[in-house]
Amino acid sequence: DGDRADQSCEGLDASKAAVDKIIDDEAAVVGGASRVLVAGFSQGGALALYTGLRRTEEPPLAGILCMSGYLPKAESWAVENSAKRMP
Repeated sequence: DGDRADQSCEGLDASKAAVDKIIDDEAAVVGGASRVLVAGFSQGGALALYTGLRRTEEPPLAGILCMSGYLPKAESWAVENSAKRMP
């Protein structure tokens, strides 16, 4: 039925930590996270959404692009305030 609510998402938080590090490294090069956009396709899109919407660091990202993806573990967390201010 396409419902992913029961997926275990094993390794998701470790992957988020790796992407957060990449974001922080790139932000240092380009002048801040507000100039960084995360994007992905399918599972990469799911990781982009999960990472971008759960970031608490300021400033918020420039944006998130998810192509043919989904929102993993959607029932178990809320969008962070920083992400709510994302353009």
